[in-house]
Amino acid sequence: MGLKPILTFDTSGFGGHGCLASEPDLDALITGLTAGFHTRLTFTSVSEIIATTSGEGRRRQIDVCRRLLGSGDCVDPPHIILSKLVRQFEQSLTFDCTVVDIAFPEAESQIAAAMDFDDVLSRDERNEVRENEKLFLSLNQQTKPAFDRIFAQGGTPPPVSVSEFMQIPEVDSLFWRTATGLYERAAEKPTTQETVRRFLEMCPPFKVLMTALFVTLHDRAVRPPDSGPTRKVGRNDTFMAVYLPYCDHFVSNDIGQLNCLTETLSICGSTGIVGSYASFRAALLLPTFSAALSS
Repeated sequence: MGLKPILTFDTSGFGGHGCLASEPDLDALITGLTAGFHTRLTFTSVSEIIATTSGEGRRRQIDVCRRLLGSGDCVDPPHIILSKLVRQFEQSLTFDCTVVDIAFPEAESQIAAAMDFDDVLSRDERNEVRENEKLFLSLNQQTKPAFDRIFAQGGTPPPVSVSEFMQIPEVDSLFWRTATGLYERAAEKPTTQETVRRFLEMCPPFKVLMTALFVTLHDRAVRPPDSGPTRKVGRNDTFMAVYLPYCDHFVSNDIGQLNCLTETLSICGSTGIVGSYASFRAALLLPTFSAALSS
């Protein structure tokens, strides 16, 4: 990996790999990317590529991934990363999330071999994504009546600010119940809220994910209409937040996800750059930027 900045593309809305696959100057862009970045492919993006309806579209995007792996790697799905982090936290007195191995070499091998993901696998992947998305949206929508009652009883309008929303006692309680549930699912055993609080402060991927989940919840269940740019995203887009601490640049073509993850990093006080594919591409093709990559 060396000193190269780590770059991660999102896939939804043809956020990165799909956009690259459609580029007329793809070869030049791939050359610049592999020279200047360590590209980190996420399993979430790979699964969304597999779910692409068009067989030709899948093949083009997998070929882009294969070429990017010349200077990159592939990492586990979010739930596996969380399981590894929790197990390490449970076993170590000096927990350091940066030393937990999240590599997914099996996926790298399949991509490198240009494995053909057929229509049956693609259909199954789409169905799984669709079911997970329905459950995620349902859980968000179920909370709206409860929040409506809270604000009606208090005689206050719903908060426009996510930070203000997260300071409401009922929201804070829900936050820690949710965090405890995720932790216990990963640990496969009960735990205490004190343990979960320590884990969250010591584990940026978990902290960023939890914050993103409540940025999304605020947008779907609480945020007043026409009160600023949307942060409405789906399940996969939200869970991509796990990957933010593992990269320096995160590129997406989904405005809702961009706003959600930018707000998430701001609340967490985390570093990292979240930007659109268009702005990243424009910067990559700037003569000064290109010269810096080749020097």
